[in-house]
Amino acid sequence: MALSWIPVPFLFHFFDYNQYISMRSSASPVIVLCVAIIIVGGLSTQANWKTFFLMNGIAAVLTLCLASLAIPNAKQPLI
Repeated sequence: MALSWIPVPFLFHFFDYNQYISMRSSASPVIVLCVAIIIVGGLSTQANWKTFFLMNGIAAVLTLCLASLAIPNAKQPLI
């Protein structure tokens, strides 16, 4: 259950945003993050519903906080 604390959605969007800004493409972070999602999903099948929703809620709040701090809000298109 400790892997559930890793904010995978934030990491995915952070890597995707940085690749978009640098105009290069790499599939390795996406593959690693998809494997992490599969592992956490498989491990969460053994948890009860209360723990499952608590961990997902905490991860969602952590993801939103990290995204608001690390990913800038572009006022104009980047293209």
